[in-house]
Amino acid sequence: MRSPQRKARFASVLVLLCLFVILPRGAAQAQWHSDSTQNTMICDTAGQQDYPAIVSDGTDGAIIVWEDARASGAFLIYAQHIDKYGFPQWTRQGIMLAKGNTNQRYPIITTDNHGGAYVAWQDSRNMIFGTCIYAQHVKANGTLGYPDTGLPVGLGPNGRQNPAICDDGNGGAFVVWEENRALNPGTQPDIFMNRLWSNSVKYTDSSSTVSKTGSVRLQPWPSTKKRFYDANAHFKSKGQGILTSLQINIAGKGKYPIASVIDDTSLDLNTYPANTDNLTYYIIGLQGIAVDTSGSKQHLPVICSDGTGGCYIAWETGASLPNSIRRSEEHTSELQSRQYLVC
Repeated sequence: MRSPQRKARFASVLVLLCLFVILPRGAAQAQWHSDSTQNTMICDTAGQQDYPAIVSDGTDGAIIVWEDARASGAFLIYAQHIDKYGFPQWTRQGIMLAKGNTNQRYPIITTDNHGGAYVAWQDSRNMIFGTCIYAQHVKANGTLGYPDTGLPVGLGPNGRQNPAICDDGNGGAFVVWEENRALNPGTQPDIFMNRLWSNSVKYTDSSSTVSKTGSVRLQPWPSTKKRFYDANAHFKSKGQGILTSLQINIAGKGKYPIASVIDDTSLDLNTYPANTDNLTYYIIGLQGIAVDTSGSKQHLPVICSDGTGGCYIAWETGASLPNSIRRSEEHTSELQSRQYLVC
């Protein structure tokens, strides 16, 4: 016959075993704490980590991003996925989203609706442009959907700032920001945006590069250059030094370095295709399309999904005084030009 003490010990073991059987796997070892001094560590490596952002993974876990100066002293963007118990699912201390040796700052994040996330940040790698917007698609398993340097989302002269992001509900995302590429500093910034797909970025610059009226014309002897002309373009206002360092991509013809900017409607090309009218083209290196370029200062864009694959964008505008709030709607097919004063 067992002693009372042995019975008590047996009962304790039995209760403990029952707990292991009844509780979900991992629940007995969850990292969450009720003590505010004992929290779940996401990254404690050497170097400084700042500006975290977070989004749900859709299955009771989360994806967290931050800027991290662990390596070269420059801030780079890292991410970690934790499950509902608080356990990291990717490489310990997080995964790097984009290689580099210049600062990547202030990450923002949204879901890809498939367990992964889209992350955008302000990036200083292109000094000729100033601060640019880059992005990365990190999938549910921690692999990268974009190249390991990230993809440019907002590129153009004079820099940009204050991006915001939202998902489209269909596996993509939208990014909006303040843009300073306008020729007149008195009207900067404007509001520009771009769209992210699972493996690409959609929009190049729209204000001078999607016209179909372009033509290539032979220049008088002894010049070896050809003149690219588009009556609807605004080349000079983009900045002569900026465009001269870029290439023009002419549909069905190829890529051609820009030798010089003649005026708002004309470029000189060192190499050139056969003389062809009505070309579709874009300039490699300019990214983003205009939402509001109304000739007044636009600030602080915010964005959300419209629930049907598009998005709504709102921002502060100086088009009327005192400042007002405007909004625009982006559909799945194209940017809508409708803008409404809502205050």
